[in-house]
Amino acid sequence: MSDAFWAYFPSLIALGVMEFTEKLKRLAERIGKAKLARAAGLPSTAVSNYLFKGQMPRADNALALARAAGVPLDWLIDEKQDWPPPKPGAVSPQGFSDEDLMREVCRRAKLEALRVSHELERLEKVNWPAFVREVAAIHPSSPLPAKLGAISHLVEAFPSIPARVQRYEPSFASHYFPDEFIAGAEGSLSTNLSADALLSRSRQLHSSAGFSQAEGVLIVRRESLSEREKEEEIGEILRELEPPPKGERSGRKSMKPR
Repeated sequence: MSDAFWAYFPSLIALGVMEFTEKLKRLAERIGKAKLARAAGLPSTAVSNYLFKGQMPRADNALALARAAGVPLDWLIDEKQDWPPPKPGAVSPQGFSDEDLMREVCRRAKLEALRVSHELERLEKVNWPAFVREVAAIHPSSPLPAKLGAISHLVEAFPSIPARVQRYEPSFASHYFPDEFIAGAEGSLSTNLSADALLSRSRQLHSSAGFSQAEGVLIVRRESLSEREKEEEIGEILRELEPPPKGERSGRKSMKPR
């Protein structure tokens, strides 16, 4: 489906929690919380968390709640659509069925998981102590070479990975549309793309030797500090690393404008 289609389906985590919660509260009052939970096949505690703790459901749970309440999924999660809900059987304002919406979520889940996995694979191949020393050897006011610059962009985007992999939960996709999730334009998936697996890889990467120093040296380059202060900060970061290989110069000594 086109990007124009997705414009009508806001992501779950971007929604205002109060709008979704208020709709669900009114539906629960009309149907009964326990009955709604049973019809959706969800624990009563989970529905209580959505109602009273402001938690947002995964996409598959949101779909189950919408079907149990007899309302369109896009109405339930779209803060721009007000109460009352459309009449049962009415076509959604956007003209897409719940199945169409879920299929698009599955497609986007797969693509985002593939992107994150590819980025992690690139980062996992980096020798971080060597990267830090190479960056430290370049004057803070000078741009990084293309290769170092590409890695630095991935490092700077690294904190967004948890939100990205949790935005779409891939596990439900294989349940709803297994053929489409496993195969597609990209071919068969050869790696585990579940949110847990990707988050585990990101945690291992973050704990690898030199990664935190890589984040630190890139932050120092962006900070509004004097050149002397930047050199001192970078020198401190270099001292946190293991001693450089014999004959390799410290970045602090070779820091000259290019």
